[in-house]
Amino acid sequence: MQLNEVIDNLTAWVQENICDGMEFLKPSDSGMSTNYELVTPTAFALYVPPKDQLPPDVDQQLPSVCVQLKEGTDDMEKNKRSLKFRLAYSTYRPGHFEEVTDTEGNTSVEFTRDADGWKDLWMWVSKSIHKIQSEMYIEGVKVERSTPIKYGHFQIDDNLVEAYPLWYAWIELTVTCGISSTSNSYNNYL
Repeated sequence: MQLNEVIDNLTAWVQENICDGMEFLKPSDSGMSTNYELVTPTAFALYVPPKDQLPPDVDQQLPSVCVQLKEGTDDMEKNKRSLKFRLAYSTYRPGHFEEVTDTEGNTSVEFTRDADGWKDLWMWVSKSIHKIQSEMYIEGVKVERSTPIKYGHFQIDDNLVEAYPLWYAWIELTVTCGISSTSNSYNNYL
């Protein structure tokens, strides 16, 4: 299987199985406000594009999962390709939004700042790990069971990245597939 195909297929699988069905806060363009919108996260391949370079059908960078190829190994004797991927998660939550209705029936939104946004992120990561563990094959590649699934917070110099109200984590997994030959140079000898 070609590398581009593996990356595209895994990204599509992440969108369908890890992003779809989930909803998280989308950051407001006007900064912190009592306005909020819940959106389905987006899966990106290799990097999260800058806001002015997002695909036409995508209007947010957050929440998202970035499917990143970290490294690959081709074992020519076994005709086996091993690929280590990192799923980079990002969410946004500055606090708690609650709709309240006053005695006259008017509805408003009350916002309470808190530091519990990490709970959204880790609930999503936990569900993702469970989904990956339940799959033997993902879009034509085998989830490598002999290599542990790793996960954690992003760090800089051994310190957790603190970017309140943004929250970041990652999952690493290894997948394997066969090596597809693109060369037909042997056809001359047949």
